[in-house]
Amino acid sequence: MNSTDFQENETPRKVLQYFISTMVAVGGPVIFAMNLLAIATFLINRHLRKKSIYLVINLAISDALNGAVFSPMMCNYLINIDISHVTLDGDFQFFPRSSDNPLSAPIRTFVVLTGVHLFTLTLISLERMFATVWPLRHRNSDPRMYVACCIVTWFVVVIFLLAAIAEFNVIAQSGALLAILALFIIAVSYLVIFIKVKLQHQQHNNTSQLAVQKERKLAMTLLLVILTSLLSWFPSLVLWQLPRDIQRKLSVVEHLAINLFCGLNPLWDPLIYMYRMPEYNKALKKLVCKCSRDRPNYVYPITN
Repeated sequence: MNSTDFQENETPRKVLQYFISTMVAVGGPVIFAMNLLAIATFLINRHLRKKSIYLVINLAISDALNGAVFSPMMCNYLINIDISHVTLDGDFQFFPRSSDNPLSAPIRTFVVLTGVHLFTLTLISLERMFATVWPLRHRNSDPRMYVACCIVTWFVVVIFLLAAIAEFNVIAQSGALLAILALFIIAVSYLVIFIKVKLQHQQHNNTSQLAVQKERKLAMTLLLVILTSLLSWFPSLVLWQLPRDIQRKLSVVEHLAINLFCGLNPLWDPLIYMYRMPEYNKALKKLVCKCSRDRPNYVYPITN
């Protein structure tokens, strides 16, 4: 292959590299801003702060940090990499590792934020199952328990990261198993919810029926959040599980494009809240346009 042919082959790869770099550079601040607005909207509007929302806020915190911390790291890497000299021969890693430093700063950041995200999704599915199967117990549960669960997600993931630094190969394999276990718990939780809803043939009065419908709508919204995350991760999960010889058939830019699709996952959650939660959408508009909280007008029944 002469130099002219090589340059012609490299031009599309360079263009795609610059496109991905631009997407990451623009997407990071957008992800941070949208999730920060979601956090602020839920926190300042008391009528939106149901117990379940504390887990949603924890999810938004991890997504906001993804845009504020991990995206700049990824953008810096993409700008500085010379793609024409990168091959998939040998043990290729996007972020180079060594025996002394098996986990570089970007990998550590990715492990923590992705771990908290997946752990929180698992807790959300369990919480929705709890609300559906045992509604009275759920109604009487202490909101502080939800705050404690959010703190535990970060604590457990940091402990896992410290263990991974000490024993990388062992922990990497156990991490894959834990991810599969989390997905299994999510699937079982929503299967139980589906069965419970089908078996419940409404013997509630109008007031309790309205409350049940709100809980189900919230469950469907959070299920949509979970499914969006899983769909965003799916191409990367498949890629990571493929044998090395199959992975090498894809170019480095194609690997980056697949991981970019995964990296845009934190962008979708706030859009889902806007689409599925009218009260959130109204409060968000008040916050952005008027810098104030939403004050809903409640109509109370007239009593004799």
